Amino acid sequence: MTIVKAEPESLPIFAQHSLTPELHPPRFRHVRCAICGADRYERVGRPRVEVRFRSALMTRTVSIVKCKRCGFFYAQPMPLWDLEALQKIYGQDYFPEMSTWWQAEKTTRNPRRRLDRLEYHARCPIRTFLEVGCGLGHGMRAALQRGWAVYGQEVSSTFADAVKSALGIEVFLGFLEEAKYPDQYFDAIYLDSVLEHLPNPLDMLRELRRILSPQGVLFITVTNQAALVSRVSGTVSKALCLGTSPVLSPFAYPYHLVGFSGQTLRIACDRVGFEVKELVIRAGTQEWRKLALPELTGKALITTMLSQPLYLLGERLGQGIALEAVLGHAEHPG
Repeated sequence: MTIVKAEPESLPIFAQHSLTPELHPPRFRHVRCAICGADRYERVGRPRVEVRFRSALMTRTVSIVKCKRCGFFYAQPMPLWDLEALQKIYGQDYFPEMSTWWQAEKTTRNPRRRLDRLEYHARCPIRTFLEVGCGLGHGMRAALQRGWAVYGQEVSSTFADAVKSALGIEVFLGFLEEAKYPDQYFDAIYLDSVLEHLPNPLDMLRELRRILSPQGVLFITVTNQAALVSRVSGTVSKALCLGTSPVLSPFAYPYHLVGFSGQTLRIACDRVGFEVKELVIRAGTQEWRKLALPELTGKALITTMLSQPLYLLGERLGQGIALEAVLGHAEHPG
């Protein structure tokens, strides 16, 4: 149920400074490619590991792999965290400190632009809106300003509480399928960088299709693992025999378990009966503007300076760092 305040409070910005306690070990499972079902892959490298994860990985060797059939990236074996562990992973220290420019981009300009695209592609007036993995609720706030009935889902109690305090909306706390939303209930659904965090994103896509109205629209954005900067980083890592993977980070911020390219995102959508109405590859030439000045020092500064030419060239080649897609029900599901 939506409770709308006349003047929503500003959403909090959490800084990544405090140390989160160590986590208990997850369950691990050998998995097939979630996109095409193949069990043939090549090892890309080992993931970076934060200190708090080390005890959980003492008896496990986890690799980042790439499916030989479709090119989907994923962790092998796949770590499966329970809801208690997710509270610690996505706690108050999750989001890094943002610059003024990135704060405005992340909290205001991006949600408004993306909701404009949803309205453009929707085949019905948008009345009901759901943000999945809502975080601090930036999409929810933009939807409230349009007069829509707004809902949110989140696995982090920290974020759910923050949204309730700022927007007056009771966010469902738990996994999406546990919310048991009615069939075909939402006219618009919004996911900002969510699918990368899931061990099997197709399960969520199927649930999203079930709760999306026949003429409704779904917005998703994910990191583009086929970006030029990612591919060059992979080549350098292999040439220098570093052994670490330049893609995905299941045990370090931002905790991505799987990785898409434009091709694998289209395959995933097609498999569950979604039509891709729009797919945009965004560049990342402004990446250097994301970090607040206290963060833009040392290694972060050097990495940003070295990467900037790749971001610029990637923009020209259509190989930017983020994929943004608007989806709807396919007329003739495959």
